[in-house]
Amino acid sequence: MVTKNKYFLLFVLFLGWLIASLDRAVMSFAMIPIQKELALDSSLTGVVLSAFFLGFILIQIPAGYLADKWGARKVLLIAVLLSSLFTVSTGIAWSVMALIAIRFLFGLFEGLFPSASSIAIAGSFPLKQRARAKVVVLLGSGFGQIVAALAGVAALALIGWRWLFVVLGALGVITFLLFWFGLDRKKKPTEAAGKNAAPRVSIRTMLKNPLIWSLTLTSLGINIVNWGIASWMPIYLVQSRGLSMTEMGTLVAISGFVLLLSSFIISYFLDKFTGKERYFACGGAVAAAIFLFLLAAAPSPLMAVVYQTLAQICCSIVTFTVLTQPLKRFPEERIGTANGIINFGGQIGSFLSPMAMGLIVSASGGSYFVAFIFLAACVLIAAIAGYRIPVVQAP
Repeated sequence: MVTKNKYFLLFVLFLGWLIASLDRAVMSFAMIPIQKELALDSSLTGVVLSAFFLGFILIQIPAGYLADKWGARKVLLIAVLLSSLFTVSTGIAWSVMALIAIRFLFGLFEGLFPSASSIAIAGSFPLKQRARAKVVVLLGSGFGQIVAALAGVAALALIGWRWLFVVLGALGVITFLLFWFGLDRKKKPTEAAGKNAAPRVSIRTMLKNPLIWSLTLTSLGINIVNWGIASWMPIYLVQSRGLSMTEMGTLVAISGFVLLLSSFIISYFLDKFTGKERYFACGGAVAAAIFLFLLAAAPSPLMAVVYQTLAQICCSIVTFTVLTQPLKRFPEERIGTANGIINFGGQIGSFLSPMAMGLIVSASGGSYFVAFIFLAACVLIAAIAGYRIPVVQAP
């Protein structure tokens, strides 16, 4: 147990994801004024957006190992505090290179959070509640996108992008205090800590597990889509579809709200059909590819957002499937390492996607059609890899 009250644990982890998501979502909106202030083209915009993911990628496997070794509390505290400091630093970036470096360091320390949060959940919830617990935490990301689309866009107009990141960083420091006082200082024993505890295994040994590779490749394919949409959809709606910032923010917020509602349904069925996650991963990816093709040819901004929302709901099925598997199919002593390896592969997709989208848009003369077709093709990687997840009998 990481905290005496497992529901308070969910609250603080949810809040941590919320604040982190606010920064990432606001960055997509803030890139519109940042492009003007720093004179960025589409290719360089993609580099700035991808810098976060490079840091996030590089820390994933070490983060999983450290979370297993040090415990969840210590790693979570480091993650929340230092990522908050670099959020503030984003607001004082004095050049393009400084902005890229700061976003890289922000991603490096925020990347400590996922594995540690998974260990915390596994130590506090039984097997058949872990998917719902994990999804509740991940919903912080969905709420963050909604808040960013509504309050973030308004704040950009009111105080500018620099002060907005300073405020977000201050909220992160407040969240750190909640973690500091709310999580137990002493490491509590878990059921697996007794004589039946699984022996520690090396990362090399973990990499020989076929399930690790299936989940990693599924995560790679689906993250290309998730962050291609998240990073470029606001810019696409404003620059290509001619919406105002307010109109764009409203549509993105409505889309985010629908995604939140669907998340509860997805998590329920993932727990109910534990062991049969192959069908969720493969089916969700194929459906997402169909809606991405429709998005590429959408006749209006409204229909573009409708197809985007449906594609993201299908992507959420795949994402939640992948992220809950380490909590269900690995012993507690290996959850952090498994989570880190899977996230490492997934975040390669997150890193490559914004840059690839930017290069494709530039090469296409500002057209997003080919970029969305690219996402539709990439999601089929997730469908193929997801089908390799073995079906097992739920305990």
